[in-house]
Amino acid sequence: MKPIHDEQTVLARWICTKEEWRAFDRWRRKRQSRWRYFWHRLLGRNLTKGAEITITRDDVRINNNDAEPFSTAHRELRRIDIRDAGYLNVLEISYSDKSGAALNEIRVPVPRGKLREAIALQLLLTPAEREG
Repeated sequence: MKPIHDEQTVLARWICTKEEWRAFDRWRRKRQSRWRYFWHRLLGRNLTKGAEITITRDDVRINNNDAEPFSTAHRELRRIDIRDAGYLNVLEISYSDKSGAALNEIRVPVPRGKLREAIALQLLLTPAEREG
């Protein structure tokens, strides 16, 4: 397991329950395609565990696995949105490479009781030039 940045740079650390992670996984699969969603429903009765989500100023980690960076020398944060996904909310972090060619997204569930923290995180990380 790789060490996480020092504790001063961790902005949020959330623990998702098994049910929250399943709801998020279902929501994410529905957004991909109907065929893939139904295929997974037919075959996938996996016992998904919960997840630990760590968000820093530069990246997102799930279960302390490799970081998914959104703000580096080669990537630029574009926006952060909070989506209502029914049973739970989803934090969407959009970024592009410095050339601006492609827009990518990192999506993570916001656990119950953490919506205010997610909103504060959104305000903290929102690029200054986009604020109005």
